[in-house]
Amino acid sequence: MQVAERTFGPYQFWIDFLRLCMGERVIKDNLDIPFDKAVVRSRYAALWASTLTAYAAAITYLHRDGLPKWLMTQSTSLRAVLLVIIALVLAGVSGTVGYGVLRLYTLVTHNLTTNLFKVRGQRLRLLSVETTLLSLVLPIAAGWVLQLYSLVLGWAVMLIAILYGLILLSRIYNVIFHIHRLRGLYVLVGGTLVTWFVLSIGALAIAVAAAVVGFLILLVLRAFHH
Repeated sequence: MQVAERTFGPYQFWIDFLRLCMGERVIKDNLDIPFDKAVVRSRYAALWASTLTAYAAAITYLHRDGLPKWLMTQSTSLRAVLLVIIALVLAGVSGTVGYGVLRLYTLVTHNLTTNLFKVRGQRLRLLSVETTLLSLVLPIAAGWVLQLYSLVLGWAVMLIAILYGLILLSRIYNVIFHIHRLRGLYVLVGGTLVTWFVLSIGALAIAVAAAVVGFLILLVLRAFHH
């Protein structure tokens, strides 16, 4: 009997979350999926995770400052339409940026981890694992919103989700990079810290370069103005 080929749709993110609540089996089941399917799956996961993060940030802003004054002056129907448009734009932009960050983070993490810690592992496996664990953004975002109303409960939800993800990731690092026992946690923490340091330096360099270019453009425009 021929086994049906697995497909990954836009709701795979939520399926992964439900399965992740029951243990690490979902991580191992998706560890060796083909590249094309891993890319599709990671795009949907990045879209959902980034959108949930953006919405949690938006809710935090609205809880603190309320709707902008220019939006409050509009009619109820127009305000509803504008809110829907803003929500869709926010989802599209955050999803695109989130996918780019995911792929860049996977690339940098894999290269730094394999070179600094002298281990071997497949980047595709790392992408698949990170894609699965992105579903934990759901309880983290929910906890962030919840802490606006109950500080202790909200932070408890976030910490449980983060610790659970850390435990799962350290365990699966042993499989990805062919190491054993607590070395997975050591490689995970070390690789993550180095990766974020490198990415932060890169982001700072880009920001400085953009500021310099902007300053030069202003100088040129000012010279032409005079």
